[in-house]
Amino acid sequence: AVEGGGLWNSGGGTLDVDNSTVAQNSATRGAGVYLDGAGGTITLDYVSVTNNQGSGVFAVDGAGGSITVNNSLVSGNSPDLGSGVTADGANGNVTGDVAFNGAYRLYGGPTATQPLATDSVALDTNADCAATDTDQRGADRGFDAVDPNNGDGDCDSGAFELTDDPVVQATRLNLGSAVIGNDDADAVVLGVRLANNSDTAV
Repeated sequence: AVEGGGLWNSGGGTLDVDNSTVAQNSATRGAGVYLDGAGGTITLDYVSVTNNQGSGVFAVDGAGGSITVNNSLVSGNSPDLGSGVTADGANGNVTGDVAFNGAYRLYGGPTATQPLATDSVALDTNADCAATDTDQRGADRGFDAVDPNNGDGDCDSGAFELTDDPVVQATRLNLGSAVIGNDDADAVVLGVRLANNSDTAV
């Protein structure tokens, strides 16, 4: 794309994004998130903008409009933030190099996420988790990965919360009916398959 590889907003539109991952897009301007100005607004809250080929969050200079970034992770883009876009740590944001654990793919939940490593600087960065109870996958927010004993319930920046309780999905299968008598030589075998969709163990 020329602009707005992942998310694009223009005119007087309002784009509010929560608990979402914008990853592996490409564009000349705004590979991840792009604002074309003209009074439009974009708000990112607990969003991961990661590993896009181009700028992560970009706004056209002098075109008007605003981008607000809170509790979010912007990392692995080139550059992470366009001119005039801010993502302050005081607002729960983390930018620059962080430690990821695996590729962008399914780690539980219905949509792909970018998992954090146990030594990531994005862990436990937000003391106020009132805005959201779960991450993008549906995992409970407020797990203290850095110090599990401090009881603070701090949240991780971005859409992924590193917890000790992986998100597991179960699918119901209709196997039909089978009647086996004493004289039947055949057997019915029922199996349960657990699939790990990640690159690493969970």
